[in-house]
Amino acid sequence: MDRYPLVSVPSRPLIVKHLADAARYHGTTMVAHGCTGRGNDQVRLEAGLAALLAELRVPAPVRGSGVTRDRAIAFAEDGGPPIDVSRKSPHSIDQNLFGRAVETGFLEDIRNGPVEDLYDYTQDPAQEREPDELVYDGLWFSPLKDALRTFVTEANKNVTGDIRMVLHGGRAVVTGRRSEASLYDYGLATYDTGDTYDQSLARGFIDVFGMPAKIAHLRDQRRTR
Repeated sequence: MDRYPLVSVPSRPLIVKHLADAARYHGTTMVAHGCTGRGNDQVRLEAGLAALLAELRVPAPVRGSGVTRDRAIAFAEDGGPPIDVSRKSPHSIDQNLFGRAVETGFLEDIRNGPVEDLYDYTQDPAQEREPDELVYDGLWFSPLKDALRTFVTEANKNVTGDIRMVLHGGRAVVTGRRSEASLYDYGLATYDTGDTYDQSLARGFIDVFGMPAKIAHLRDQRRTR
């Protein structure tokens, strides 16, 4: 697979919208989710809810609980809620109107590829090849051009304000800007009194951002022993 299937991703904003609507309707101050600390859905859900209801608390009880997939499957098989996976076939299947995505299980080992029983909507491309390219023209009066014009208009709806520029030596350099629609927040940017940025958030970013280098260093240490 040389691209990411947009199956799970488009459904998350819809989930977020209905969660926010339900929170407003019921007047709740908290919405929880069951994501672990390993996937991207935690980001999609929490970032979306923060954008729609900034005051909403979003606890994630599973994250940090130490519950692994195999333990969760064992719990379900031993009398918990019914699920479509088993310890013998522990794949994660995300299925909705946008498609069907299969991951985890033996697919986590990069030596393994998908087997026949994973296919449901389709067949193995090696066995059933179908044309999968949509041919379209990009001429000025095409639907694509209309769509691009609409995108540019929408993307620039909040572009307003003033800029200060210095013209010198064949260059135009922006030296200041001001806008009522700007996302710039002085309280988040300042290092002085009035700082509103939650500095504890830096720890998680540093851990994730530095993880590849840390893992590579640990690997090199193991290989040189």
